[in-house]
Amino acid sequence: LLVATLIPFLILGPLITAVGLEEPARSPWFVVPLAVAIGALQLRHSFAAARGVLPKGWPMTLLALGLLVYVPLFWYQWDWGSTQCMFIASVAMLLRGRFMKALIIAPLLGTYLAAVISETVGRGPVSLDFYYLVYWGFNLVAGAACLYGTSQLVRAVDALFATRADMAEMAVGSERLRVSRDLHDLLGQSLSAVSLKGDLAIALLQSDPPAAVAEILGLTEVRSEERRVGKECRSR
Repeated sequence: LLVATLIPFLILGPLITAVGLEEPARSPWFVVPLAVAIGALQLRHSFAAARGVLPKGWPMTLLALGLLVYVPLFWYQWDWGSTQCMFIASVAMLLRGRFMKALIIAPLLGTYLAAVISETVGRGPVSLDFYYLVYWGFNLVAGAACLYGTSQLVRAVDALFATRADMAEMAVGSERLRVSRDLHDLLGQSLSAVSLKGDLAIALLQSDPPAAVAEILGLTEVRSEERRVGKECRSR
């Protein structure tokens, strides 16, 4: 799920850059390796967030991701801009507090200001600032939220499966305890019956031997029943 969610966002920026939607077309031999590296770093962060941990060396991987996203902007410019959503998502996954908020707001605000400046310097009066605000703001926020939300969804699903496994183990343990109690009660009754029949057979041995033999044979039946019950309990 993490890979499937990342692929559309990972393809968009390099594809637009290679085709040249707003800027001149760029060679895919440079664009594709950059996209692969960005995707690998983003997946590293996403898998760690899905497990609820921080990946080893995360400050360096986050810095590397930021460099791979923002340094090419000087050459690829607006066509490369959609890759920022992966950096924003990683910031949300790895950081907390004011620093996280600052690194999330900065790309959004910087993109908007760059769009306004580009319109002002390159084409005269600002006319598309609202378009850039809505288009880039929505796309970057929605993309980052989708990537971050997917990692949290995977984490929640894993926690649910772990909880279900724990509940199943608890149910098995409870059933075993119940069977043990039943077996203990049955064996206790059987042993009591064996003791009583044995005492009765000894008492009848002198005065009524046939009755004593009958009690001894009854002991055999009790032992047979005890084995049968024990076997059934073990099979459970």
